[in-house]
Amino acid sequence: MIRLLFALFFAFLGSADAYADTKSIVVEPAVKMTGSRVALVVGIDHYARGTGHIFAPDLANPINDAGAMRDALTKLGFSVVYGEDLGKEEFEAALDNFEDHARSADIALVYFSGHGSTFEDEPYLVPADATFDELRQTERKLIKVEDVLKRLRQIKGVRIALFDACRNNEAEQILKQQVAGTKRAVAQTRGLGRVQHPPDGLIVMYAAQFLQTADDQAAGSDSHHSPFTAALLDKLPTPDENITTVLEDVARSVIDLTDGHQIPELVIDLFDKFQLVGSGALVPTSSTTAPAPAPLPQQPTVTAPVSPAPAPVTECDRLAAAPDDIDRAHAGVASAKIDAPVAEAACLEAVQKFPRERRLLFQLGRAFDAGGNYHKAVLWYQKAADLGHAEAMNNIGHLYHYGYLYYDYGHGPKQSYGEALHWYQRAADLGDANAMKDIGVLYDEGRGMKVDYAEAMNWYRKAANLGNAEAMKRIGHLYDKGLGVKQDHAEAKRWYQMATGSTNDDGFSMMP
Repeated sequence: MIRLLFALFFAFLGSADAYADTKSIVVEPAVKMTGSRVALVVGIDHYARGTGHIFAPDLANPINDAGAMRDALTKLGFSVVYGEDLGKEEFEAALDNFEDHARSADIALVYFSGHGSTFEDEPYLVPADATFDELRQTERKLIKVEDVLKRLRQIKGVRIALFDACRNNEAEQILKQQVAGTKRAVAQTRGLGRVQHPPDGLIVMYAAQFLQTADDQAAGSDSHHSPFTAALLDKLPTPDENITTVLEDVARSVIDLTDGHQIPELVIDLFDKFQLVGSGALVPTSSTTAPAPAPLPQQPTVTAPVSPAPAPVTECDRLAAAPDDIDRAHAGVASAKIDAPVAEAACLEAVQKFPRERRLLFQLGRAFDAGGNYHKAVLWYQKAADLGHAEAMNNIGHLYHYGYLYYDYGHGPKQSYGEALHWYQRAADLGDANAMKDIGVLYDEGRGMKVDYAEAMNWYRKAANLGNAEAMKRIGHLYDKGLGVKQDHAEAKRWYQMATGSTNDDGFSMMP
């Protein structure tokens, strides 16, 4: 294969042999296919190249990962800007090179394998010459993830970012411990943080969720690839499959490869469907450089029927249906009474038979949730949510709200109230009373925001108008304690009694 070599020369500060192993940046020409595709692929194994004293630890697989991704993407029709063990300046030059090639591409993709770091909630990719001796110097020697995404946003086609960059970085933790307690104290988080700006038309996938670390190699495996990259290599060539479905399959594969220890995070802000492999060629729905194929059917809106007719009642329905699910095909069972292992098996079987039936997808998530396997639960809730299932959205909100998905080592469960509010709002927009009540709780308790009893009351009333008893109790509590309203015990008693459906005094003072 012909390689178009772009030689790069940089001024060097430090020992004469520190850059002796510098890998050239090359562009791999694509196998000819319909449409134009450009990718940037970078892998970094070796981190002892800077002039400081504390380096990120070397890794075993990123260059193997990057090389395999380069080859796979080339076969999928991408021209690949490729680099190994790049320092900061080399990395930025590779980004420039990629941006120049990709400006008018139908599909632009960035893949990075190596260390990632998070300082003051800002996520970074770690070049080979970064050192971790002093915080301010360290931040200047890293690549902001937001800067990478900003370059992608300048490209007009489909834009994808894949970050296998959540590996444990002991040097980062040492530096954070050194600055703890100073004016620039840094939270003791692990893993790659999330950018503060919205994805804005991008598909962004992280090898692991925030506050999780990603494995460099699956436990007990002799693979030369990380679980995330191994899954990408396996799933990306899937023919006639929408890219979002492919990436969801990647996430499920990673969970299986790591026995649930690692769960990727997928952020999609894309309305068009497209395939990487469709009848042997690119099938973008919005290609501007090649004749478009017959348009794919539009994804159903949340109000459209999921299937022509509901699936028949299954054992999954009997074991895991939710009593307040409007889609339920059975009376339902409380979460605490679900026999998780039995329900998981039954619902997996049902989903295999009826993969587009959203109530079954939701119930599979509920079975995993009941068994404490929250990372698998959220994946199945997400699939049901994608088909407009409001209670699945609300349950995802709960997992973020109460810290079931993130764990801050040394500090315990880590709540994510912003994510919780996002999912509650989506469910509330579909008329879910529980979600309306839960938004009220966030305002009532000041979770991720200032306490706002008036706004809490607003949301509680919306939920109460739909018959939500818990919201009625909470309205009673606000009147009982005089929070955001004039204290009124009679009104509190009325709301407590409405919640219990009684007229005696047993409902009074039901809230602490």
